Formats: sequence, C-alpha cells, structure tokens
Amino acid sequence: MSKTLFIIFSFWFILPLFSQSKDDNFFSHKNDKEIIESVLDSLKNPKSLESLFLKSNNGNYKSLGFNYKIYSSIIYRKKLVITCDFLYLKDSLISYVLKPKLPNSKRLQKKHLKFYNNTFEVTEDNTIKPLFYNYETFYKPLKYYKGKRISNPEIDHFMSTESGLYYGEVVGIYAVPLENWKLLLDLEDQLTSDVILQLLYSKNPVSRLNTIKYYYLNSEKFADKRDEIENTINWTSLRGDTLINSVYGCFSEHSYLRIIAKQLEENYIKQKTSQD
Repeated sequence: MSKTLFIIFSFWFILPLFSQSKDDNFFSHKNDKEIIESVLDSLKNPKSLESLFLKSNNGNYKSLGFNYKIYSSIIYRKKLVITCDFLYLKDSLISYVLKPKLPNSKRLQKKHLKFYNNTFEVTEDNTIKPLFYNYETFYKPLKYYKGKRISNPEIDHFMSTESGLYYGEVVGIYAVPLENWKLLLDLEDQLTSDVILQLLYSKNPVSRLNTIKYYYLNSEKFADKRDEIENTINWTSLRGDTLINSVYGCFSEHSYLRIIAKQLEENYIKQKTSQD
C-alpha cells in the first residue's frame, strides 16, 4: 500500500515537467519504436542523449551545490515514458541515469521490451532498472572530505542523487515517508560519528541536510566528535545558495539549504538551553 502511494506522490512531483510541454514537442509525431531507437542509439554518447532529451521541452535544472547540478527531463508520448537525469560538474556533463517506464498494458509491455532489445535489466514484475552512465562519482563524498571513506551499498546509495531530492519526513494525507529521510533512518545502526562526518559531504544536498537534521536530533550519540561535526555542518551548509524543495504533507516550498540548516541549529540550541 505505502509503495503505491509513494509512486502516486512521486508522480505528483514530476507533473510540473509534463506541464512545461509545448505543442511542437519534437516527439509528438514519432512512434514509440522510433523514439526508443533514437534513445538507444545515443547511449554511448552522453551529449547526443542530452540533445535528444532537450528536444522534448520537458525538464528543469537544479543546483546540487559545490558546482554540481542535475537536469531532469522526460520524453513521453501517449503510453511511452522515459526519464533521464543528467549530472554536471561546472557545466560539463559527466553522468546520466536513464529510467524507461513500461506501460501498464501487458501487450504494450511486450512490444516495448522488444524495442528495447535487451538493453536494460528487467525485474520479474516487468520494471525496467535504471541505466547508469559514469555514476560512481555520486556514491563518493565531495573532494573536500579528508577522512577514510566508509562504503557499502546502503551508504553509497544514500549519498547519491538516487536517494531522493525532496526534504521532509512524510508526504500526502497518508503521511507516506519521504525516501531520503527513510533511507537515513534505515542506516541508523551504522551512524557513527565518522559516518555522519562523511554523509555531510554527500553530493546530494538533501542527504547533507537530512544528516544535519539527524545530528541535531541525536547529538548525544556523537559527543566524541561534536566540535568537528558542528564545524563541518557550518562549512558545508553555508557554501553557496543551494535551493531545497521541502515537503510538508501535501504542501511544498523552496528554501535555501543554509537557511534550513540555520533553523535546525537554532532549534537545537533552544532545546539544549531549556534542558540546562
């Protein structure tokens, strides 16, 4: 049930991309086979794939901070939906994550899978797994991190953009947990002071912000490196003007990461003062 609701609300978040569509959409007069073949032909050339998705007129750029940014775009035509996240460093395209979605119709699923020609891994429930190009760097901390890297699939995923770019705890009237916050709570048993320090250097700004929030809510667990952690929070949160999309139930708003981090710090100080 919760998975279904999360999919519904995730779709609600990407609706603005669809609403940007123009009547002269490059793909509106092409059939599914032609579009899929165009995408497959561009897989080995990221710039070519980027140019193809730019023609869809559906996408937006978002700063990740520290000279990284992401461009999320969608190609769609009736029952065909293909999304792609392009990732940049100093305006140079360095990576992408391609995410085709199969239609609900079993007949069309079979047809589309034939068009994709075994290019993607497909799960038993006919979900196409994302295709990652040069994505390993987004599992790693920012270059400013000087500690020993702590790596496992769960930590790497949380630090990446694939862990979600919406800040908050729950979404919708059914209070469905937001992915990034939920993934951090799933890591709770692994959250030592050293892990917290590394997560503060995530390339995903929401991962950085949720780590700040978790630290302030549980600071007593990390007393051994309190000064280092709080100095790192100040350094990573005050650099640049990274906009964060915050979600509160059925509402969302944009605010700068440094402002949210400052509010978290002020709440933490007030709570400490009241306890003393």
